[in-house]
Amino acid sequence: MIEREGDKEMRERRLLAAGCWLLDSTIEPRRRSFLRPRGSILILTLGVVVFLTGLLLVFSRQMRVEALASENLLRSVEADAVAHGAAQHVLNRLVNNQVQATLDTEIQSEATTLGDGQFWIVRPNPDDEHKYAYGVVDEASKLNINTASNDMLLLLPGMTPELAASIVDWRDADSTVTNGVGAESEYYMQLPEPYNCKNSPFETLDELLLVKGATRDLLYGVDANRNGVVDASENDSSSPLSGFNGQMQCGLCKYLTVYSAEPNLSQTGTPRTYVGDKSAKTMAALTTLLKLSLPAARVGAVTAQLRNKPAATNLLDFYFKSGLKIDEFTPIADLITTAKAPIQMGLINVNTAPREVLRCLPGLEDSDIDLIIAGRTANALNLSSVAWLAAFITAPKAAQMGGMITTHSSQFSADIVGVCGNGRSFKRAKYVFDIRYSPARIVYRKDMTNLGWPLSPAILESLRAGIPVGSSSTSGAGSFSLGSH
Repeated sequence: MIEREGDKEMRERRLLAAGCWLLDSTIEPRRRSFLRPRGSILILTLGVVVFLTGLLLVFSRQMRVEALASENLLRSVEADAVAHGAAQHVLNRLVNNQVQATLDTEIQSEATTLGDGQFWIVRPNPDDEHKYAYGVVDEASKLNINTASNDMLLLLPGMTPELAASIVDWRDADSTVTNGVGAESEYYMQLPEPYNCKNSPFETLDELLLVKGATRDLLYGVDANRNGVVDASENDSSSPLSGFNGQMQCGLCKYLTVYSAEPNLSQTGTPRTYVGDKSAKTMAALTTLLKLSLPAARVGAVTAQLRNKPAATNLLDFYFKSGLKIDEFTPIADLITTAKAPIQMGLINVNTAPREVLRCLPGLEDSDIDLIIAGRTANALNLSSVAWLAAFITAPKAAQMGGMITTHSSQFSADIVGVCGNGRSFKRAKYVFDIRYSPARIVYRKDMTNLGWPLSPAILESLRAGIPVGSSSTSGAGSFSLGSH
């Protein structure tokens, strides 16, 4: 059969198309298999890059946190060092001077620069609980709960009969309940968490919280951070505590101590001449002392008068019984004593005690306290002995309270706040210094940082903003109202 020309051409086209299809179907899978691995590697590479980037960010954040933690630790150590340095500053000043009137100017206590930081020494303001005050506190200006009688305790503002009696029971050695309202071990052993009555002296004021009738409201009032100031966050007009001038919202503890004790020595450190009886030995020693400042005739008249009267019970009683004039008594007042004990416990410093504490002295009335406060202000430079007080009280009252007072102090406390330079950290600690020892020592330290910032928040804000807080290198104490900062 003869193939037609058109059919032949058609067949060749079909064969050519079939060959092209076969060739394409053979090459395409190879091309696809070649391209697929190259795309997977790109995706895998991108995934690794993303993972490493995330890991780097995590490590960077962790390093930043560690750097901040290290910085905070460094600032905390710096603030602690500032507080410790402030304590040494106070101790050094106390060793060289114990007169409260000049201590307030010698001890720098407000916004004082130390290294890269600053410190404040905070104390209660006796005139206004809504204002800050600065400086050390004389522990002898307070009532010692280890020596005060039940009657003296009851004269404190806000004190209850139950708490006063329980304080006496806690420290005395017997098991007799005072006035029927105190508490001994029988009471404490019936509590949900029982314990025995201590029956020995208080070691710290914190022990009061173990005593029947002692509540935080009574001891500290609204003063949550215990800085002696009613801060804006603590202002509570419903506080049931009240006292002289209304200064009791911060509680009772600011009037109490366990530390006041002084050696029975003169200011020069020499033993005093005992004049507490009329024995020949005592009168001979007194005669020798009087001859140093009085003519012989005057010495004879004084000793003769003392022999004809009962023995003096305290220095003021001695003054009234001796017939000495005030200018004759002043030179010897610090050189004599009616106490034989080498250490006198719990004497109240009439030069520094606030009205609330002076009110606890037996026999004194409000008018007497007014005279004493006015007298010590007028005689601010001549308060070295109790002689100045003789002009402001009567002989009967002197006999009652003269043995419970002093004009010297051996223990001082300081509530120190140390702040690092940029305000990122602060440390606060309560110190008690005792200068009876040589060298003088810190007998108590309590970290109070956990109670929070005790000053105006504006101080921290200024430091953190890089704004210096004003300080003075000469003034040691001052006060400012809450509204001014």
